[in-house]
Amino acid sequence: MKLFWDLDLLSETGSQFSYSSFGYYLLGYMLERLSGETYAQLLHDRIFEPLGMNNSTLDDDKSIVKNRASGYRRTLTGFENTSFRDMSTAKATGGILSTVEDLYLWDQALYTDKLLSEEYRDLLFKPNLGNYGYGWNIRKVPAGENMETTLISHSGGISGFNSLIYRFVEDNHMIVMVKNIRNTVGLGQIMQKIGSILYDQPYELPKESAARKVALTSIESGVDVAVKEYHKLVEAYPASANTYDSLGEAYMLTGDTDSAIKNYKLALGKIASDPNLSASFKETLKKGAEDKLNQLQAMAEKQ
Repeated sequence: MKLFWDLDLLSETGSQFSYSSFGYYLLGYMLERLSGETYAQLLHDRIFEPLGMNNSTLDDDKSIVKNRASGYRRTLTGFENTSFRDMSTAKATGGILSTVEDLYLWDQALYTDKLLSEEYRDLLFKPNLGNYGYGWNIRKVPAGENMETTLISHSGGISGFNSLIYRFVEDNHMIVMVKNIRNTVGLGQIMQKIGSILYDQPYELPKESAARKVALTSIESGVDVAVKEYHKLVEAYPASANTYDSLGEAYMLTGDTDSAIKNYKLALGKIASDPNLSASFKETLKKGAEDKLNQLQAMAEKQ
């Protein structure tokens, strides 16, 4: 809490919307202070146990969890283990271990009074600034000829993992996707296509990203060729933080520390304004770029 309670406000209270993990950290802290219980115990007693979510818990770095998935990150040459993150520090910002079956139980409970009364459910799903409710994006989407339906959704991301849930509440449909790869984009595209199929809307199958094609080039033709290809992507998409991040990684693999540092800094400077990144992926990309930048700067100091 001391890390941010003296920071200046981004805007006047109630005037703008801006997603922030600190907001959820603060809510979890308040819950613990008011209840006298840990956030993990509150989740177990108030949600997981009553709903029979037997495969859900708040993660930590000590417990042995059967069938726990490991987190990975994609590199230019394949995959590697994601950087270690002490999950006990995540608190209410994330870090829940679960399964799609358990998430379905939670989804269905949100149509009933098992967790919240109708009064509080109405507040939870009422769109406010930025069409954001209390922890949910809420908007209308096409659902047939001259028809719309309400979509309630949210994404999530933490070291080595990404997730996305779509709830079409007027028709009691839920789509949820979870993956154990950190720095990839694509869940939103896939979910949109599934939603289109669900409501008989036109769709195209997701296409392989240009960045992924360049990554394959680095494997087949060498990282020097990939650097040239990433430069083309940067020129074509100058507002994309992800392209600068990838170029920084390519330079890192060639041993060009100065160019890698330069491009990771450029990536960090563009993340906030990149319109094509979800809030959770922005945080994931920022954390990865900061980790690599710190590593590179430490290497540069030793040279």
